[in-house]
Amino acid sequence: MGTREETRARPHNTAGRAALEGTRRARTIADVQESPYGNMHMETPDDANGFAHTSAQTRVHGGLCTDSLSNTRGPMRTGSRTAARRDSSTEAPNIASGPACPSTQAGARVATRGDSRTSKEHPRAIFLGGITALKYWFGTQRAIRSVRPLERVAEYDRTRLSKRDIPWKRLERLGITGDIHIDVRRRQDRCRLAGVSAHVFEAPPPFSFVKLATDMYIESPAAALVSAAPLLTRGERMLLINQAVSGFAVQGGAIVRRKPLATLDELRAYTCAARGRRGAKQIRTLLTYAVENTASPAEARVAAILCLPACWGGYGLPLPEANAPVEVRVDGGASATRYVDLLWRRWMLVLEYDSDEFHVGAEKIGLDSDRRTALQDAGYTVVTLTNLQFKSQAKFEGLARVLCNAMGRSFAPDVEGFAKRNAQLRSEMRSTRVFGV
Repeated sequence: MGTREETRARPHNTAGRAALEGTRRARTIADVQESPYGNMHMETPDDANGFAHTSAQTRVHGGLCTDSLSNTRGPMRTGSRTAARRDSSTEAPNIASGPACPSTQAGARVATRGDSRTSKEHPRAIFLGGITALKYWFGTQRAIRSVRPLERVAEYDRTRLSKRDIPWKRLERLGITGDIHIDVRRRQDRCRLAGVSAHVFEAPPPFSFVKLATDMYIESPAAALVSAAPLLTRGERMLLINQAVSGFAVQGGAIVRRKPLATLDELRAYTCAARGRRGAKQIRTLLTYAVENTASPAEARVAAILCLPACWGGYGLPLPEANAPVEVRVDGGASATRYVDLLWRRWMLVLEYDSDEFHVGAEKIGLDSDRRTALQDAGYTVVTLTNLQFKSQAKFEGLARVLCNAMGRSFAPDVEGFAKRNAQLRSEMRSTRVFGV
C-alpha cells in the first residue's frame, strides 16, 4: 500500500498532511473490503492488559480493525508502532459513528489504569493502638471530645503503614506525642519507621475504634485495655479498669469530673467478642471486682485493694457503691442528700477517704465533722481513711478488720504468704507506669 514511502514523504504543512492521511485511510478501507481475510473471526481473550473478549467478527488488515456489527474501526495492537500512532492521532473521514472497537476500549482501560497508578493517592487512615491508646484515654491528655466506638471501620481493611501516612503535627495537636503505636491488619502491612511501632490486629471485634479526626482512628478504651493487658501487672490492670468505669479523669495534674469511658456491660461485651485475643481473658476475669463511679485515683486504689480476693493480695470484701447518694437530716430537720465515697448499703456502712489535698484546714475539718454526725444520726456507721493509714500496710489492715467486723465477717485471709501478696498488690497500685493515676 506504500505506507512506508508515504510516511517518509509526508509534507510538513498541516493541510498536506491531512490530505495524505485521508488518502491513505481511503485506500486502507478499500483494501480491507477486498481482503481475503474479510471473514476472519478474531477473539481476544482477557489478558493482563485488560483486553476484553469479543464475539463480534472483526476484519483485520493494515493495522486497522472493523467490527462487522458496527463498521467502526480503531487501532489494533498488531502492526507497526508508527501506524498505530498515526491512526490514534488522526480521524478517518466519513466513518459512521458507533460503539468503539473492542481493542480501542481495551486501550482506554489500560490508559486509565496507568493514570491511577501514577496519580497521587489519598493518604491512608492510621489506627492508633496499644500504649498510645492507653495514654490517650487514661493519661494526662487534653479533654477528650468523644468516646463513641464505631461498630465497623471500612478503612481498616485498606490500612498499610508508610512514612507519609503519619501526620505528626496533627497528632501533636491532639496531645499525642513521643513514640506511637499503630495497628495494621496484616504482617506485610508493617514497615520500619523511627518512633513508630506497628502491631498486627488481624480481626478487630465490633466497637474496637473511635474516630479522632479525618483518616485518624484510635482503639476504644475497651480495646486499649485488652491490647495493653499483657504488658501490665494484675494490680495495674485492676486500677485501669476502675478508672475506665469511674467518673473522673486526670488532666494537667488535676482531677476533673467526666463521664465514664465505658460501662461494665460494655467491657464485658467487648472482652467476650475478643475471646481468644491475648489480654481479653485477663481483663474479663477482673471485671468481677470492678467498682464503678469512683471519683478519684485514691478511691479507685482503695476499692481495688479491699475487693480483690485474698489469693491476689486483696481483702475480699463485697463490692461497695461509689459516690452513692444517702438521705440525711440537716439543721432544722430538713432532708438532704449526701454522697459518700464508698457505701455498703446492706450493712449501712460508709467509708470516707479524707485526703490531704481536700480535707486540710479548720474549715474543712469542721465540715467533715458535721457530715459524719449527720450520717451517724441517719443510722450509718462511718469509718474514716487518711493518707497515713493508706500508706501503712499495718494500719490499712487494721481498717480492713474494722470493716469486716462491721459486716459481721471474720477477718482471717486463709492464704499462704498473704502478707507478701498484699505488699505486692499495694506496690502495683502505686506504680507510676499506670498513666494519669
